[in-house]
Amino acid sequence: MKTSSWAAGAACLIALTTLVTPASAQGRRPSDVPAGDTVSVTRVIDAATIEVTLNNTPTLVRYLGVDAPSGNACFAAQAAAANKALVSGKLVRLEKDTTEVDAQGRLLRYVYVLDGRMASEELLRAGVARATGAEPDTKHFGDLAALEAQAIAAKRGGWARCGWSAQIAAPIENGCTVIAVERLMLNRRTLPELARVKSGDCVKIVKAENPSGGAWSGTYIFRPAGSTITPGAMYARWKDSFLLISKESDGELYANVVRDSYKERVFPWERAKYPDKMPGSTRVDQQKFVRDTADANVLVLPNPRTFLFRDLGAGQWQALVDVFEYKSGDARVARTLPSGDVE
Repeated sequence: MKTSSWAAGAACLIALTTLVTPASAQGRRPSDVPAGDTVSVTRVIDAATIEVTLNNTPTLVRYLGVDAPSGNACFAAQAAAANKALVSGKLVRLEKDTTEVDAQGRLLRYVYVLDGRMASEELLRAGVARATGAEPDTKHFGDLAALEAQAIAAKRGGWARCGWSAQIAAPIENGCTVIAVERLMLNRRTLPELARVKSGDCVKIVKAENPSGGAWSGTYIFRPAGSTITPGAMYARWKDSFLLISKESDGELYANVVRDSYKERVFPWERAKYPDKMPGSTRVDQQKFVRDTADANVLVLPNPRTFLFRDLGAGQWQALVDVFEYKSGDARVARTLPSGDVE
């Protein structure tokens, strides 16, 4: 028996609104919703734009992290309906990333229902939007890209019906995701280039700005925090630094802590923003890993005290931060000379 177009559309809408469930896509509790303005949604414009009352003024808000179909585009009606079911008439919290407004004057925000759900996450999980990530607004890109990947794998929504393709893709060379080593220095939990990289994937690290500097270029195997590894030549991401880790002839592990800051250096993509600042060299501190005094099974850097690896026995260790295991390339280690200079 054939199903009427109305019934088919209703069934599709029910499926979409069911996917936008009360439970947060990322297990977020109401108390975990980030700080920001709490406002009332007065109108849903489309799948990624709402009108809220902010300071007694009607204000348009555009969701960060997603690109949703609008107008007559494929799946636009279903996407708008899913967003309406999620936020219409509700109190929501607005979280800012970096950019205040877009070219149309709309606030750019991550929007949370107060039960813990982020609108961008829920739309991606339902397959009614695609993930986007443009500097500098990439705070949640890793989580958003992961939800998009799940929707793609499950062929949800527009991924099955509209022939969509992912909008953000890191450069790939010989099967390896390419990332500039300068990007690893950014103080961000996630980077768009690494959002779809899984444990065991190949990453090619290049030196975009300072090819003769103390960083290593080459290919690496990505191991996220929690992975079991054998420490050796590798990178580790830590706060606003990255560590070049090596195992020396004495059998001990050393970390070359490569630091950078906006005060000392301007990245290529920031030149227009900071024309008065010039590129500078990175600063490298070499330190030996030591056993932590409070827990001898943990290797730390002494200054500042930073936890990196936990001893699992039999030569195996657990990485407590994301690491990139060296596979091939330039593994030259920067060394501190008696003069205090680094070569």
